[in-house]
Amino acid sequence: TPSNSSAASDVYKRQILGTWFSRLVSFLAGLPDSFGDRLDEKYPVEVAYEVKLPRLADLDVTNVKGKIEISGLKGRLKSTVVNGPIKLSDLDGRLEAIAISGEITADNLGGSIELNTVNGSLSVSAAEVGQLKELECNAVNGNITISLPAGSAAKVELSALSGEVQIEESFDFRGETVKRKVISGELSGGGEPYIEANALNGKIDIKAL
Repeated sequence: TPSNSSAASDVYKRQILGTWFSRLVSFLAGLPDSFGDRLDEKYPVEVAYEVKLPRLADLDVTNVKGKIEISGLKGRLKSTVVNGPIKLSDLDGRLEAIAISGEITADNLGGSIELNTVNGSLSVSAAEVGQLKELECNAVNGNITISLPAGSAAKVELSALSGEVQIEESFDFRGETVKRKVISGELSGGGEPYIEANALNGKIDIKAL
């Protein structure tokens, strides 16, 4: 009945909002304690570092104001920016990226990936999905765009509280949809990778390359 459908929709919305609140609290709690103090400081001089590492290297890099670019590594990688963009390319392993105010763009990634942004968009492009095992994208205020080769197989869990979820027809989606805001199912028969995306104030697009 219409009333049952409306009640189910309200339950989904509450579940999504509860999940997002939990994610945001954990996200902010995980930031270094020094970030708040460092944001109030003034930096009259700009400094840029270019660091070359062995390909099989672990990396943990933080920037308060400015950009981070990482490419060509395979290991445990973490990048955090308070105010600025993050650009990732040709990486493999276990990767986590956090941007408080700034966009995240990622190309040609493999392994297990988690990308989080509070104010900014997320854009992920994978020309080959064979090496990608897991992809998790979370945006509080911003859109999420995931571009894959047409017809790529994947399992997906996608939710957009204030926007919509759109999947191009070339992926042959099979699963459940709740008012174009929550989608759970498979692309082109399912399998790896597993893709989870959550947008609080924004939309989610799954596009074909």
